[in-house]
Amino acid sequence: EFMDFSGIENSKDGRKRTCLYFAHPYCASERGTNENHNRIFRRFYPKGTDFSKLNPKLFAEVQEWMNNYPRKILKGSTPELELQKHIGMNFKIPI
Repeated sequence: EFMDFSGIENSKDGRKRTCLYFAHPYCASERGTNENHNRIFRRFYPKGTDFSKLNPKLFAEVQEWMNNYPRKILKGSTPELELQKHIGMNFKIPI
């Protein structure tokens, strides 16, 4: 899925829009924030959870909680507030 990393990093008109970074397999220390989010998620859904049997409303509540949970890496701010700073205050993370 990342074979065309240049296409992902650049818009159709060729302007740079993002940077991709790769982590080594089995090296959790290179994915600190990702691993922290996984740990938070696993508070609600342990490994082996059958997601096909989940109540979508409950899943949405967990997503809402995670998006509004203060993060140390964001200096006490939340992911939703940080996104609103960059996109606009009317933006709400879709559920």
